[in-house]
Amino acid sequence: MPHFRIAMALVATWLVVAATAQQSSSTPEGPAPCQPQVPTTIAPFDSCKYLPVGPGPVGRGILPPRAVSMVDPKYTDAARKAKINASVIVAVAINEEGGVDDVKVVRPLGYGLDQNAINAARQSKFTPATRDGKPVPVQFSLEMTFRLY
Repeated sequence: MPHFRIAMALVATWLVVAATAQQSSSTPEGPAPCQPQVPTTIAPFDSCKYLPVGPGPVGRGILPPRAVSMVDPKYTDAARKAKINASVIVAVAINEEGGVDDVKVVRPLGYGLDQNAINAARQSKFTPATRDGKPVPVQFSLEMTFRLY
């Protein structure tokens, strides 16, 4: 499992560096047009609209968003009965104001917990990510953990 996480971190870092280089390159006529990439589990949203932000170094001049308030996802009766203790991974698209534009499930869990993780992520609040001091829309993965105590 640690090798998988390291590989995911490396892929996310590569995507950020590639997107940053692509968006910051310029020609005499102005910035080069962004070419949308095929959605992946690391960057499931349009990478031209939402800059991918992953673990590790984010990129030159980029500060990632910070959670202001996180809403805990609710258990379903089916998950409680099955004694589920696990996580759902969701991808979150954050706009320039720090609001949540969209949420997609990257690693599902079932038992109705996927929808509850989406609902909790949509209600969470963030500070906007910035690049060179200006707010920018970003996308990143968020782990929503379900634990019975």
